[in-house]
Amino acid sequence: MNNADSPANPWQVFNEDQEPVEYLGLTKREHFAGLAMKGLISTSRYTSEQVTEQAVKYADELLQELDK
Repeated sequence: MNNADSPANPWQVFNEDQEPVEYLGLTKREHFAGLAMKGLISTSRYTSEQVTEQAVKYADELLQELDK
């Protein structure tokens, strides 16, 4: 699992033997994009299409920098 796909705030799902079987929650990419959207929307200068495109771009750039 790469950094972008790993959960930002994971919580585990367990099977009946109390063994973890998966992690759920927003990915780091989704979380960072949401934070970027919040900032972009607060300026009210952008269309919804521009906000979503820019938010994902910023999230991807942050993850790329964190992977260095």
